[in-house]
Amino acid sequence: MPKRGLNYFSSTEAPFEERFAGWRDRFFSPVCAILANLGVSPAAVSVTGVLMLAGVWIFFISRPKLAVLFLALYILFDGIDGCVARKMKRASIAGGFVDILCDQTGMAVVTILLMAYNFISPVLGGFYIFAYTIMIAVTVARNALGAPPQWIFRTKYFLFLFYALWAFDFGRWFAIFYLIATPLTVLFAIMGSIGLYRRLQRVR
Repeated sequence: MPKRGLNYFSSTEAPFEERFAGWRDRFFSPVCAILANLGVSPAAVSVTGVLMLAGVWIFFISRPKLAVLFLALYILFDGIDGCVARKMKRASIAGGFVDILCDQTGMAVVTILLMAYNFISPVLGGFYIFAYTIMIAVTVARNALGAPPQWIFRTKYFLFLFYALWAFDFGRWFAIFYLIATPLTVLFAIMGSIGLYRRLQRVR
């Protein structure tokens, strides 16, 4: 079991993620301390972040700049739930599982909305969600087995960036994004699955 419990980082990402998490915890320490002192659980922080996606859904087309604000709040809450857990000394595998689920929800919601409003092909969007989910699940399983993949193709924050660019009238790049991201994500999902299968063959 990795020392930080369940996680979905590749071996090359892990050192950077450790440093970034430390910086993030220090930066948001006052906010996390307030939430911890109020007794707000890490799971409640995670769920609050997911609830922010309702604003993204409601204002996705009609007021996209406001939707970007809700998306930013989702990212913020998603980023500080672990900090709150550590402040409360309640970091756990179960909390890590909730965090991973919430982490991927934003990617799925934005992609589903782009498909619903005909910004992208449902085929590309559907394959992207499926492959991204498989890639993350396989990475979590491999990390839990102590055999993390060397690389994964993480693109959800680029997706959020491209939506923000569109919202602020800096171009519509969704088709290009998915044409590149979808096949590469499928490839990494397949490679990760093969690696996990081979690792499981050695488990007795």
